[in-house]
This record gives sequence, structure tokens and C-alpha cells, in this order.
Amino acid sequence: MQIEYFPDIAGDRRVGLVFVQTLADLVAIPKLATAHFVLVLAADARGSSDTALHQFTTDLVTKGVSYACCWGPDCERMELSFDWADITINDPGDDVIITTSHPDEAWREAIWFGVTVAFPTDRYAAETGSVVIAIVGNDSWAAQAREYLKEEVPMRDEA
Repeated sequence: MQIEYFPDIAGDRRVGLVFVQTLADLVAIPKLATAHFVLVLAADARGSSDTALHQFTTDLVTKGVSYACCWGPDCERMELSFDWADITINDPGDDVIITTSHPDEAWREAIWFGVTVAFPTDRYAAETGSVVIAIVGNDSWAAQAREYLKEEVPMRDEA
């Protein structure tokens, strides 16, 4: 579970790609990125209980997610779980962690969005120095993301 970095794609922010087999594997990575980071998550959440998703998203918010872009089957539920994790951990009066889901978009469009459009609120902006693209359990999605990033497409593509 090593993060592969792609230089010069997103200006000041480092872009990393990681493939894991399970949601728990992603949480187990000791340091995913900078103090805060944008997470572009490709996962099939249909087989996960609400309790398991809440624990997973809470753990990731604690690790520094400042913006969560969710893609894949049941991504709307994953997005909602990130919202609940934010409310659970952070003072409701503070800036929020922004979340989005992309159920009707192609995978590459969700990546493009995360790399070029997803910027956190002021509270997290200064410490958000990276974008982590995490793929859970799907080799094909990982291969597509790697190819897309190697071509440095996100900076050239139009949404």
C-alpha cells in the first residue's frame, strides 16, 4: 500500500494515487498525505453497513480529510457519512469539510474535479497540500486513474 505520486499535475498540491483492497486498508496507512488533504475516493459502498462507513469516514476525517469527493456505487451514502463524521468530530460553528458525490459522472471526471476544482474552506486551505486519489478493491479503476494521471490529463481536460 504505497502512494504513487504524480508531480506537476496540480500546481502547489501533490497528487498521489493509492490502491487498497478494503476501506480498512486505507485507514491503516500511517500517513496518507499532508496535514490536510483532498480525498478522491473510488469505492463500492453497497456492501458496507452505515456503522462501518461512519467508522471509516470518521477515521479519515481524523487523519486530515478537508474535502471528500466520492465516486462509485452508493457514493451518495459515502458522502453523507463524511458529512456525519465532520459533524461528530468538529465544532458545528467551524468551517465544514466539503463533500461531493459523483454518481452520474465518469471516473476520470471525478478525478479531474478532485484535482482541479476541489478546494477546501478557509479553515483547512493553508494546510491542504495534497490530493489523494484512493481506489478500493477495483484494479480496473486503479489502472484507469494511473493512465489518466500519467498523461497529466487533469490539468488539460475540460469538465
